[in-house]
Amino acid sequence: MNLKRNLAAEAIKLKMQEKGLKSKDLISSIGSKGYASQILNRKTPLTLEIVKALNKLLGIPAERLIS
Repeated sequence: MNLKRNLAAEAIKLKMQEKGLKSKDLISSIGSKGYASQILNRKTPLTLEIVKALNKLLGIPAERLIS
């Protein structure tokens, strides 16, 4: 499993928990429930577009999501 993908997914989940969000709340930013699920389950890498969307929605620094 890719360590970067694992850390990004955990950061996303933590911020979602802090904000009281569910995976369905990511759909408007990510595009689909399936794609959100793949990201949260570490099955697909983040694209620059998704990093920007998550930064805007959750306030996670882009550097945290890509490093």
